[in-house]
Amino acid sequence: MDTEPVEQASRPTSGAGDIAPDGTITEITDVDWEEPVRVGTWSVGVVSVWNGEESWGVIDSEDTPGGCWAFFSALHPDEVVDSRSVGGFSIGGGVSNLEVGEQVDFEWEPAIDQDGYRFRAIKLRPRREIPPWRIERFES
Repeated sequence: MDTEPVEQASRPTSGAGDIAPDGTITEITDVDWEEPVRVGTWSVGVVSVWNGEESWGVIDSEDTPGGCWAFFSALHPDEVVDSRSVGGFSIGGGVSNLEVGEQVDFEWEPAIDQDGYRFRAIKLRPRREIPPWRIERFES
């Protein structure tokens, strides 16, 4: 049996499916991405959903059409983010919840599918006054 080589894409791709209300499934890949991929872009947005029990929410912004998924750890200060690989730490104070309608500054990255959203918050800063963070480092 003769076989012909199949031309491969010049770079690997990943994908996710989009399920329409009628049940039609469409594959979405990074090749389908309409806007240029911008990593670490800061934007201003408004909290449209915040689930305090599960510590996640959605930020609406013109830069992230369809919403940007956010987890409470994006609220942590840079000192916590930078110290995750060095021993252990305990964190207190600061802020762990957002209010629907609250304006925030946030840094985001594209995501193929983050719980149904095409964008994910990396850092998230409310514009209101927040209590100081308390960070205690210890050896693990």
